[in-house]
Amino acid sequence: MRLWFIALFWLVAGAATAQPMAALEQGRVTGVQDNGIDRFMGLPYAAPPVGDLRWAPPAPAPAWDGTRDGSKAPPKCPQSASGLAAGTESEDCLYLNLYRPSQPGSYPVYVYVHGGGAVAGSANDLDGSALARQGIIVVTINYRLGALGFLDSTLVSPDRNGGNYALLDVIAALKWVRRNIRDFGGDPDRVTIGGESAGGTIVCPVMMAREARGLFRAAIISSDDCLHDVDTEKAAWRRAVALAKKLGCGDAACLRQKTPLELVTAGGEANPTVSASGLVPDFGYNRVAGGDWPAVPMLIGSNHDEGRAGGKSYLGYDAAHYTDWLHRLMPPDQADKVQAAYAGEHAGDPHEIAYKISAILTDSGMRGYGGCSNLRLARNAARTAPVWYYQFEDPSPPYGDGKLDFQFGAAHGSDVPFLWPGARYARDAARFTPQERRLSEDMLEAWAGFIKTGRAGWPSLTPDGGRYMAFRTDGSHVAPLEAVADLHKCALWEAYPWVLDRG
Repeated sequence: MRLWFIALFWLVAGAATAQPMAALEQGRVTGVQDNGIDRFMGLPYAAPPVGDLRWAPPAPAPAWDGTRDGSKAPPKCPQSASGLAAGTESEDCLYLNLYRPSQPGSYPVYVYVHGGGAVAGSANDLDGSALARQGIIVVTINYRLGALGFLDSTLVSPDRNGGNYALLDVIAALKWVRRNIRDFGGDPDRVTIGGESAGGTIVCPVMMAREARGLFRAAIISSDDCLHDVDTEKAAWRRAVALAKKLGCGDAACLRQKTPLELVTAGGEANPTVSASGLVPDFGYNRVAGGDWPAVPMLIGSNHDEGRAGGKSYLGYDAAHYTDWLHRLMPPDQADKVQAAYAGEHAGDPHEIAYKISAILTDSGMRGYGGCSNLRLARNAARTAPVWYYQFEDPSPPYGDGKLDFQFGAAHGSDVPFLWPGARYARDAARFTPQERRLSEDMLEAWAGFIKTGRAGWPSLTPDGGRYMAFRTDGSHVAPLEAVADLHKCALWEAYPWVLDRG
């Protein structure tokens, strides 16, 4: 009866106002209809994290009178001086954007956590229309960034969340979806959570959190390994103290007086924190390896050339620089073996050293977003639940400004426009070749299929390996998983402890 009433309300309200409408726990909201997709922008899922709520768990979002206008994108969370000055960024930023098919139904839901190193990005960067056209509801969310989202809580608050306020934001958004998604025609029992890069780094501990149990039935982790970019309590404390010193503060009261601009300008890293008594009790990688992991289906993968995103930083390196770089990262005997293993990598190319280093950054997993550590995550997770693995292998997707003759290949982040071909990535999508448009369609169908069913359209991993999907412009196809392991020289890298230095 409830579903029938919601569908009737949806149809009658749309016919009367020529605008899509929803009735939420906080009040009514209108959206915008465009080419078969309804957009509801700037929906508050938690109270503004300002004043006493800075560095506090998210509080319930307030109700509103009348009908809220859901046609305007919300402010981004603080991340730049220019954005704060222009008013496009604000500490009042805990909003989400929702995209649904205009046709009434009961749709599966994809809640997406954006990347950006946990210091940049927003829900507005991602236009979920293309995925929604596949017959799903897409929710993109803002979460607190930088020091506002990750400052060690023992420095600023009596709670024991380890500074994981951004993770609590994501959980609050999932709870909001659970309570409200039926009013948009969504099925609260078919929610998939996903994230790329830093978004994947956040999804990993959220999956482990007791507070998130029952809020999703499947997960997608792209270009992350659940191992890197997570702090111990000691590292988080050192990071917080360094920030306070930079701001001239010796106590929490002083830090709370600082403006978002001062905090953003002070900069610094932003990572989830592992705390035995807090929200994240252990590294996700350890939990996966130990089998103590949510038994939910997962889609996991990365890009063929992840490390080339930073490759241009090494264009000035010669052979001596390269040798010194290797010996700084690992013991001499290991460095010598690695150097020998990559001796033939782009030999004779003008950018040979940059390409070698890029390959090592990718294969070793030291950047945390691809290669052997991502593959190992998938293999370990497959002990607990079904896992489908993929690799994005377009050799020349739109990437960078085109001013360098350095070939980025399928670098970190180059896959994002294929799944989100709009908003921030519209310019890249406009540069797709016909083959890349087809590849984008293949990926959209694959992601939507997994979100709808909890299964991908190729074989899942087995204890002995299995097969993976290679997403390619010359024809996406299933291939033996050993091809990925061989490509990234995983036999070499798995013989050593993981290289945790960022390179």
